[in-house]
Amino acid sequence: MQIGEFSIEPIPVTHSIADAVALAITTSIGTVIHTGDFKLDPTPIDGRLTDLKRFRELGDRGVIALLSDSTNAEKPGRTWSELSVANAMREHIGKAPNRVCVTTFSSNIHRVQSIIDASYAVGRTVIPVGRSVVQNIQMSLERGFLKVERGALAEPSYYDNIPRSHVTVIASGSQGEAQASMTRIAKATHPYIRLDPEDRVIWSSRRIPGNELAIGSVTGNLLRAGIELLDDRVPHVHTSGHAFADELGDIISAVRPRFFVPVHGELRHMRAHAKIAEGLGVEPANIFIVEDGQPLVITDTPQGSLMRRDEPVHTGHIFIEGDGLNRVDEVVLRDRNILAETGIVVVVAVVDDIGALVSGPEIATRGVIHVDANAGMMNALRDEVTAALDTGELERGDDALAEDMRLAVRRFFRRELGKKPIVVPLVMRV
Repeated sequence: MQIGEFSIEPIPVTHSIADAVALAITTSIGTVIHTGDFKLDPTPIDGRLTDLKRFRELGDRGVIALLSDSTNAEKPGRTWSELSVANAMREHIGKAPNRVCVTTFSSNIHRVQSIIDASYAVGRTVIPVGRSVVQNIQMSLERGFLKVERGALAEPSYYDNIPRSHVTVIASGSQGEAQASMTRIAKATHPYIRLDPEDRVIWSSRRIPGNELAIGSVTGNLLRAGIELLDDRVPHVHTSGHAFADELGDIISAVRPRFFVPVHGELRHMRAHAKIAEGLGVEPANIFIVEDGQPLVITDTPQGSLMRRDEPVHTGHIFIEGDGLNRVDEVVLRDRNILAETGIVVVVAVVDDIGALVSGPEIATRGVIHVDANAGMMNALRDEVTAALDTGELERGDDALAEDMRLAVRRFFRRELGKKPIVVPLVMRV
């Protein structure tokens, strides 16, 4: 692939996502390799190995810089093969006396393949639930990444028609997402899937940092319901898609880069990865640990290629929403935070051509008070807004009337509740 000055070669790598690649990017100065997410799995489910031979060939030609996945740099040794998880699935699904429900990353199609194969081998029908699971399975079937025997899958509506010992559910929500299928199943609120005591849940994923409380809430609900839980404390229930320390070392040894840049991970992971590279002969001065917004510049000199840090660029979070790339600015985010904390009040007054009150004020609130339970407070608020409008000053403009109403409402709720809700005043003339 040629893009401007850059010649880009994809290199097959093994990962939990099918068809993953590293990129070798060649310019007039030389070649830079970015591994992407990868592991060195000798027995991947799809048989697609990380192409170490190609990494070595590029290393023999000379590689200026290697940017490599640091996620598991602190973990010694090597990752378990995905085949070991497939074997564990055959055991845990095959020996289960009752229903089995497995939750995993929906993008991990190799894991989904293992679950389907293990279930089909013992006469279990697999029911996928959750939009991400269903969509990923459908897409993988269409593109040939997933091989499924006829009759192996069923719709959730058939759940109650399948004997308890002959069904496996694959559910979305391995990170405890609030509306995901696994969360709803654990709370017994899913429209189709229910679990009973002594059914088995296999939690086939890691806990991403920050999601521990959400996952703990879901697993707690399962345990309270008497459901058997197998998670990553059970050997080979899950394996990572990211290389451990020895595998990272193998890539560095194959490529033998002049410069090394650990990427993808927290700072501590990148530092651990830098130590691995240093131990394999990369000069400490040629190792660059960078964070978001830090450019690196490679230049060609008579003494060879050089890498240096350039001036940092401003980075930050950019929030988008909707179907397109609609950016949400700080003012909108601020208003939404205020709405969440204090609520909103809409007040409408109908006035005549000289500004005298004809009808209202009508007041609606959301997130401030329960209107039906606080009729007296609402009447007092209407009286205060009416008084703010009835100043005797005639022929005031709409903006002045609206501001008087806004201030009256804000004063009232600050005094009564200690709140400052967003107030939307509307003036209508007749």
